[in-house]
Amino acid sequence: MTINIFRQRFTSGHFFFCLFASFLAYSTMAVMPAYNADDLIQAQPAAQDYYPYLASGRWGLYFIQKVIFDTNPSGVFAFLAGIITLAFAALLSAQIIGIKRAASVSVYILVSIVSLYYASYLSFDSSRFAYSLANLCAIGGLYFILKGRWFVGISLFSIAPSLFQPSIQVAATVLVGASIYLVLSGMYREATKKLLIGIIGMLASLILYYVLTQLSPAVSGIPLSNRSGISFSSLLLNHRELVAIFIGHGLPSGKTCPITVR
Repeated sequence: MTINIFRQRFTSGHFFFCLFASFLAYSTMAVMPAYNADDLIQAQPAAQDYYPYLASGRWGLYFIQKVIFDTNPSGVFAFLAGIITLAFAALLSAQIIGIKRAASVSVYILVSIVSLYYASYLSFDSSRFAYSLANLCAIGGLYFILKGRWFVGISLFSIAPSLFQPSIQVAATVLVGASIYLVLSGMYREATKKLLIGIIGMLASLILYYVLTQLSPAVSGIPLSNRSGISFSSLLLNHRELVAIFIGHGLPSGKTCPITVR
């Protein structure tokens, strides 16, 4: 009897294989402590240096570092939790896009987890779990929004930017990928509908996050800094920097790109 993985449906066995492979890929990071400036600061609760999280609107990250981990290095636990959380986020994004076959989903999950970007933040104690959880909240929120469960989806998605703002881009990329998949399948109306519903849901979630952030000083007693604000004029004034970031991160090498941002 032969097993054809290209025709199989994705099962829990395939999921655990992806987890095991991801653990192997990052295994040295689980046992070798690496601390950045944030890690060293947060290990000193007497200094209360984690309060800037509240001032900058990252109340979710404050909750993870202060309440759950109590500003203690979390080591292997945070690493394992981060990998598992990333795997579930990748699985949900595969369902949003419409990938179903075992081989396709397995490759998608592995490529989604094992990357240079994730290797960077999985190296540091302060970001291993919090950043992964942000991606899960963003993609999970989008998943429920597209399923018509607006309250759960918007509530979940609004937590993501309080942990790690770039997680919004992760969910947006998944939404675009799902729409492209439908377009390539000839389902133009469904693609447009999914894209519009996703955009409306994400915008509603960001509005809820903004409202909660503006109300957070009443609970925490910590006033918000200018880093928690939204400025559309700054978006226009700094468009060159934004293009430069896209070129540097979206292309294999920003230095060899023929487009020069001046």
